[in-house]
Amino acid sequence: MKIINRLEKIKQIDQLIRLKCTGKPSELAEKVKLSERQTRRYIEEMKDMGAEITFDESLSTYQYLKPIKFHYGFVELDYNQMRKNWGGYFPNGQKMTAMQNIFVGVTNHMIVTPYNSRKGSIL
Repeated sequence: MKIINRLEKIKQIDQLIRLKCTGKPSELAEKVKLSERQTRRYIEEMKDMGAEITFDESLSTYQYLKPIKFHYGFVELDYNQMRKNWGGYFPNGQKMTAMQNIFVGVTNHMIVTPYNSRKGSIL
């Protein structure tokens, strides 16, 4: 199965989990047009990606233990992310100037810095 198809299946399962209307594993499999075994594998993959998923017997549905949302795709990087990813160089090989580095250092302290809870560090 192509990666985009797999991501779409995860997106479908995510939506049903957030709506709390998955039903039993066999019902969820039917809703997303997969076998029950494949559906269980997808749930395990989602758990491997950091989703805390449990099955609530009383509601007969899968649910997230914390409010989360699945997201995939490409995003444009801001200057801080580029600096971190490319170690002071732009993708075209041009070195970032000292003034750009100073500006980034100042803005990091003035603006709320995103926190990556999964890694336990500042992005």
